[in-house]
Amino acid sequence: MIILEYLKKYSELGAVSCEVRFVYDFGDKQYFDFSNTKLDKRPLGFFVNSWLNTTSTIMARKDVLMDVGMFDLSMPALQECELSYRICLKYKVEILKDILVDYYIYPNISGQITSSLEKVFEFQEKLGFSRCYPEKGM
Repeated sequence: MIILEYLKKYSELGAVSCEVRFVYDFGDKQYFDFSNTKLDKRPLGFFVNSWLNTTSTIMARKDVLMDVGMFDLSMPALQECELSYRICLKYKVEILKDILVDYYIYPNISGQITSSLEKVFEFQEKLGFSRCYPEKGM
């Protein structure tokens, strides 16, 4: 509700996001971290510093989504990051400092798409970035 009310109140905004509490769940123990997002519109800086956390934290106006397009299904991973980036390039986005989402990460489960470095590399290459991680075996 907080994000929706903020978006209604400030009509000049194309989207609003919030901070996240990351919960690393190892089964018998949990560790916490906080996002502390800063908006950075430089291409690589955006993905390192401000990819607006997860799809559960950002709310965009319908007309904004219709203008920039929806998820790019040809992306091998991180479609929400690429969509957030397109929104930020064209519209004003606000990041609330309120922590409104707990995002659970299960490090012992390898089925997540973004746990595959190859998928992340494909994503980076599709956007024209050089790899940010060393090659396998290096």
